[in-house]
Amino acid sequence: MANPLDRSELALLVLYEVTMLRITLEVNNDGSMVHLAGRLADEFVGEAERVCLSAEAPLLIDATGLQEADADGLSLLAKILAGGGRIECLSRYLAMRVEALRERGG
Repeated sequence: MANPLDRSELALLVLYEVTMLRITLEVNNDGSMVHLAGRLADEFVGEAERVCLSAEAPLLIDATGLQEADADGLSLLAKILAGGGRIECLSRYLAMRVEALRERGG
């Protein structure tokens, strides 16, 4: 039986890592909750900001599924906190990065 990746044929296997952000908005009598899951980075930061800004106060972010954030994502989280929002279940690593950014005035 021939090997499908026989040396006589050049096979290039490329795996693209596609990490997305899932944003879920829940609105009730107590305010708004935004669930973030995935990667708060790149083009997804703008969409997350749009959802958060359109949410009714008080705003609560559930970051249980948030895996990572780039500089813009961290800035958005700091902005939410500065505006009186709360963030629950943020990883210790991301919480430290957001706090460091806030201390620098970002």
